Amino acid sequence: MSAHSNPSGDNDSAAAKPNANAHRLADVLLSQCTQAQAKLGSRKATLDRVADLLTDEIDVEPDDQEDELTSRAVFDALLARERLGSTALGEGVAIPHCRLAGMTGIRAALITLAEGVDFDAPDGGPVDLLCCLIVGEEEQDRHLKLLSQLAQIFSDAGKRRALRAEKTADGLYRQLLAFAPDSDRSVSQDGAK
Repeated sequence: MSAHSNPSGDNDSAAAKPNANAHRLADVLLSQCTQAQAKLGSRKATLDRVADLLTDEIDVEPDDQEDELTSRAVFDALLARERLGSTALGEGVAIPHCRLAGMTGIRAALITLAEGVDFDAPDGGPVDLLCCLIVGEEEQDRHLKLLSQLAQIFSDAGKRRALRAEKTADGLYRQLLAFAPDSDRSVSQDGAK
């Protein structure tokens, strides 16, 4: 298990337990799980990077025989989900997501790519903007709420443009949180609430 920082600097109970209200993007996306303008050449390489970003941030059930999940287990779960059907939405966006046995809560990773990669998108275009969700088995409702929020954000061409324009991980992270429809903890450019 890993310790988690609170990206907004709040000292409330949600800050102490980052997954307590895991239907809010601010509670599941950590700044260290964000990367801007990554140079990855394929869907598999992208999913591998997502797995690397998320592995140290995933909480596992205390009674689980392993105290932590491996990057390979996260990658395998993401790839298995992609084999069921592409998580690409079109317009250069994908929301890879999967459930993970032994995990509690939800974690997210956000990546933009320097060059788009093939994700079998419905419009046939390459994907260069991804937000990935890794979900505990008991998180069905929260998972669906987050997918809906992300789809709403990514359906707006102006928001997609703004996210793609961010050249740093911190800027990308802050921009997505600013777009979150339910975030009462959106982070301003100077880090204040």
